[in-house]
Amino acid sequence: MSGAGAYVVTPTPIVHAIKPRGFFDNVHNVRMCNIVTYVLTFFALILTIVLLTVPIGIREEAARDRRSKRTAAYDELVTEWTGTHLPSLQATWTGANALAVPNVTVTRGAGANAGATGGRLTADTGGALVVETDTEDAIGRLPDPENDYLRYDSGLVLKARVMRFHDSRWATESDTFNVTVGDGDDAVSIDGIAAYTCDPRGTIKEYDDGGGSLTSNPLHLTRITIVMDEALSDGRFVADSTLPKCALEYSHISQVWERSYGPYQTPTTYSEALAHTEADCDTFRTPNRDADLEIVIRSPRDPYVGAPAIAESHDPDGGTAWGIDGCARDFGRSADELREEAFRLTYYGGVPCAVMLVLFAAASWHLRKKVANMKAEERQNVAHFYAQTMQTQTQMQMQQMQQMQQGQPPLPQAPAAYYYQPR
Repeated sequence: MSGAGAYVVTPTPIVHAIKPRGFFDNVHNVRMCNIVTYVLTFFALILTIVLLTVPIGIREEAARDRRSKRTAAYDELVTEWTGTHLPSLQATWTGANALAVPNVTVTRGAGANAGATGGRLTADTGGALVVETDTEDAIGRLPDPENDYLRYDSGLVLKARVMRFHDSRWATESDTFNVTVGDGDDAVSIDGIAAYTCDPRGTIKEYDDGGGSLTSNPLHLTRITIVMDEALSDGRFVADSTLPKCALEYSHISQVWERSYGPYQTPTTYSEALAHTEADCDTFRTPNRDADLEIVIRSPRDPYVGAPAIAESHDPDGGTAWGIDGCARDFGRSADELREEAFRLTYYGGVPCAVMLVLFAAASWHLRKKVANMKAEERQNVAHFYAQTMQTQTQMQMQQMQQMQQGQPPLPQAPAAYYYQPR
C-alpha cells in the first residue's frame, strides 16, 4: 500500500508487444500471392507441355524427309527435260525446219479503257511472241534458295509482252478477257481470265459485339502461263486450252486499304462494311503505276510447269502437304532444318519454361507452407493469450483473498496489458 493509500499492482503481461507487420505477415496477402503462383504454374505447365511435345512432331516430320522426295521428283523432271524434251523443242522452234511463231490475240473485257492494247500483238502494240532460250524465264529458275536440287542453264519459251496493260490513267476492267493462241483451225481461245481481282478479307462483328476491320486486297494480273499441246506434228502448233496450275500471277500495283469499325460507328453490320470495302476495291482498279502483262507459253514437260504439283505433294505419289503453297515453287524445309527447329524449340523454349514451372511450383509450395505456419502461430498465440489471461485472473483472485484476510479493501481490477489481434 502506498503512502497515498492506493495499492500498486504490476500486472503480468498477457502477450508480447505486437511487432510491425509486413506485406507477407498478412495471411490474406500470402494467400492471394499463392493463387497467382497457382495460375502461373498452370500456364507454365501448359506451355512446357506444348514446347516439349511440338518438337516431337517436328522430328517425326524430319524423319519422313519429304523435301528429299520432292527434290528427287523435280530432279527427274529436269533430267528428262535436258536430256530429251528440250533438244526436241529447240529443233522445233529454232532449227532449219522450225515452226512459225504463232500469233496471240488479246480481247479485252467490257469496260477496258480506250487506251488499252487489244487485238493481235505486233511490234507496235507491245511485241509479238518471240522465242527465248537463255533468259531467266526460259531457264525457269525456282524461288527455292536451297542447293539440293538440279538446275539447268538453258530452256525455251515463247513469250509476249503487252505494254501498259494496266495504265495508271485508267481503271483496269473488272470483267474478264480472252486470250487466243494460234492461227486458223489451230487457234485455241482461253476465256474468263480476270484482269483485276480484289478480295475484301477480314472480319467484322455485329454492332452489339463491337467493331472489326476489313481489308481490300487489290491485285492486277501481270503474267499468264500457257502450255503447248503434247502433239506437235505436221508443222502445226496447238496450245492446251486448259491453264496449268498457278497459271495466273497477280501483283500489288495499287494500295492495300484497311477499314476499321468501332462499336458506335457506321456501318453497323458485316454486309454494310463489306459494301464499303467493295467500293474501295472498285476505286483501286486504277493502279498507282503502269504495268505490263506477260504471256509465257511453255512446254508441258518444262520442270517449271511441274514444280507446283511436286511442291504440294508429300511424295512423288501425290497427296497435299499442309502449309505449302505450290505456286511459291518451294519444296519445304529439309530434314536438317526441321531437326534444328525442334532443337531450338526444346532448348530455347521448353527448357526455360520447365525451369519456370519448377520455380512457380516451389514458390507456391513455400507460400502454402508459410500460410500453414502463420495459422499454427496464430493458434499458439490464441492459446498463450487465454493461458496468460487465466493466470492473471488467478493471481488477482489470490491477492484479493489475501487482502480480505488482512482486513484490507479489495484490489482494483488490473487491466489487460494488450488485446490479442490475430493476423
